[in-house]
Amino acid sequence: MVCSALDTVTQKRFAIKKVKGAFQIQVITKRTLRELLLLRHFYAHDNIISVLTILQPPPDPRDYSDVYLVMDLQESDLHRIIHSQQPLTEEHLRYFLYQTLRGLMYVDGHANLLHSIVILLRCVCVMHACV
Repeated sequence: MVCSALDTVTQKRFAIKKVKGAFQIQVITKRTLRELLLLRHFYAHDNIISVLTILQPPPDPRDYSDVYLVMDLQESDLHRIIHSQQPLTEEHLRYFLYQTLRGLMYVDGHANLLHSIVILLRCVCVMHACV
């Protein structure tokens, strides 16, 4: 689950991703750790979303079952755009493909990894990939 939050000091909006039960199922724990390591490794590329911080857990470890990741807020995502009423032109598709390939080239050139990608879009149609 992802929600929007406002930093009251800077007035900047962020996305907070909740990984529910991150330590209850081993597969989810591994997936969360892998996502954090990869996103930390690919920090600051225009087409890859960045994890800015991880919210501090409660003091009692028994209360700590969820992980909260703070990321840059994206105005929309590709799923929402594809299913919107706005018709997608060939120009849109070319631009989405360009942004996707740009992110993939960076990942491939710096890690030689197989990638599973979820594409995120900014309002200005700049794509970010979540690895």
